[in-house]
Amino acid sequence: MSELDFKCPICKKVLIGEDNIHKCPHLAFIFVSSGCVFEFIMPEIKKLIKDMKETSEVTFDYMEELKGILPNNITMYERTETGIACGPCSITVWIGIKKATK
Repeated sequence: MSELDFKCPICKKVLIGEDNIHKCPHLAFIFVSSGCVFEFIMPEIKKLIKDMKETSEVTFDYMEELKGILPNNITMYERTETGIACGPCSITVWIGIKKATK
């Protein structure tokens, strides 16, 4: 079991596990620091980022900027795994979970 493994806190489905990424209805995004890529992103979040890039005058840092504009119904979780390769290394994954709305 990896430090990066993650279950949806709402439906308990494994979203990240054993080098696989799975989706559930609550998943808003998964962003991986190595490569700085979204492995999954909802169209609504993608649009938020696009709009933010167009109005931002500073160097764009996805996670710092995204924290400030996420809708209230999305919670961001962060998982970091560290180890040793040819020196210290780490990978961080951010997961956005959309809470059920009434």
